[in-house]
Amino acid sequence: MIPTPREAPWSVLLSMQSGGSTASCSGSIVDAAHVITAAHCTYEGSAPRALGSYTVTAGISDASQNGDRGEEQAREVSSVRVAPGFAPGEVGDDVAVLRVEPPFDLSAVGIASIPLVSQDTGLAAGGAARLFGWGQVEAGHSDGKLHRLDQGLLEQWQCTYGVPSVLCAWSATGAACAGDSGGGLVTASDPPVLLGVSNFVIYPSSACAAGNLTAYTDLSTLEIHSWLLGDADPQQAPRAKIRPLLWGDLESGGTAICDSPEWTGAPVVTTKFLYTTPGSYATQIVQQGSSNKYVLGSKDVGHSLTCVSVATNEAGTTEAASWRPMLIGGRATELIKVREASREGRRWRVLLAAAPSLRGKRMKTKWTAAAGCAVCPRIRALSIGKRSRLISPPVPRDGVRLSLRLSALTVNGIPYRGSTLRVRLHPLGLARGREASSLSRHVGKVR
Repeated sequence: MIPTPREAPWSVLLSMQSGGSTASCSGSIVDAAHVITAAHCTYEGSAPRALGSYTVTAGISDASQNGDRGEEQAREVSSVRVAPGFAPGEVGDDVAVLRVEPPFDLSAVGIASIPLVSQDTGLAAGGAARLFGWGQVEAGHSDGKLHRLDQGLLEQWQCTYGVPSVLCAWSATGAACAGDSGGGLVTASDPPVLLGVSNFVIYPSSACAAGNLTAYTDLSTLEIHSWLLGDADPQQAPRAKIRPLLWGDLESGGTAICDSPEWTGAPVVTTKFLYTTPGSYATQIVQQGSSNKYVLGSKDVGHSLTCVSVATNEAGTTEAASWRPMLIGGRATELIKVREASREGRRWRVLLAAAPSLRGKRMKTKWTAAAGCAVCPRIRALSIGKRSRLISPPVPRDGVRLSLRLSALTVNGIPYRGSTLRVRLHPLGLARGREASSLSRHVGKVR
């Protein structure tokens, strides 16, 4: 969407001359003499740009040859202040304040400042925000116009890891692109408030494609907000250089373990376990708190699990997610259950119900008895049907067990480990035709 100058009167075009070429970024007027932009826009490689290379233009929304320049104000830059946590070529604290000379005339039509978000009052994940920037409309192509992109906020860890003061946002209909760096992310409210500064884009497929993620410096955090207000050495939020490690017995009945990375800043560390959806940014938290262990059950089978280490100190909260979601597998015995168990004389009749994915596959069955069973076959192979009926040989009255062993298999891409279901049968049995919702008297431990 192409806004008018009066829709975003704080938005400026930042041009930097170097030799015979021009680089472009975006920025936001926060008062007559100051503009906020991305720190990386103030560097050429690892060296700071010369002050004489900048031109800051306000009051326009079309910088092309045919654009309306009637309200234009162009200014030079007299000083640049970069956040102390920023390092060229690295992620984090990517924000800078430019002082312009002479100050902008904010009484003019189409030019105004935008207020900064207050400390610790930024939007949470799920909130709606807007980016205004002068970026390309597609990779390698610029139309010279200011654009607006409506985005939804995601969790911090979805854009980066171990880096504080980050806002993460995306849109299903568009994306930030080259030249949007430094652009302001603002609230969708009226009047708007400046939330963040555009830093970089994550594009899994191609640059500038709809659905890409945009990472911003969060101006509401203590670390950044206090620096903007003049604190040259603000307290630092936690940082980590590696991701947490998700490991363990990642299947039903096992335990997932999230090993936290080392954090700076002496934080309190908690852990979130959550489901993630492939091809989507949707998540569902299944456990959070001080424990870094999560016991997996049958409800987790087929879900992709991610763990997030959350580090908090007085300066803020920083998150880091495990490297990739882990698909939780199951046990093959979860796909089969005892529907009926009844005794007739010295024989047991057991009716099994199996999931469709098991039908046609083979399992091994074995009857045993504590008092001994001379005629019990040692192991018998059985083809699994929709319902499978097993009849025991003549067995003693007490201590009869049926063991069902299944091989490992994969169902719809989900691994199921082969395992053994042990069914202990008692003289009371189950009423014929009655489904066993609970087999606590009949089913022993599954292993």
